[in-house]
Amino acid sequence: MGVIFACDGVVMEHNRLDFTTLSDRLGAFGHDLSRGEMREWLRGQTEDSFVASGQALGAALPVDWLRQDYRRIMDRVAEDALLVPGIVTVLDRLDQAGI
Repeated sequence: MGVIFACDGVVMEHNRLDFTTLSDRLGAFGHDLSRGEMREWLRGQTEDSFVASGQALGAALPVDWLRQDYRRIMDRVAEDALLVPGIVTVLDRLDQAGI
């Protein structure tokens, strides 16, 4: 038996960091979006469609932009992500139950 977690909002909250970092980086390529606009814009997009739609909006995004910035985004998440209250207890109980 096992448990599968979709981390965002279950184990930790990191979207605010992802969207802020992406918004900052997108601005560096000539297209400013607020964190909220970034969240809406990213909804349902793949990495490739995100870059293509950014280019269509006039941002000078390199094709491999997200792959280049992935480490920067993950470093920021690792530094600033907040654990959901109570998740450590849940994980400890699952471990104790052998799950």
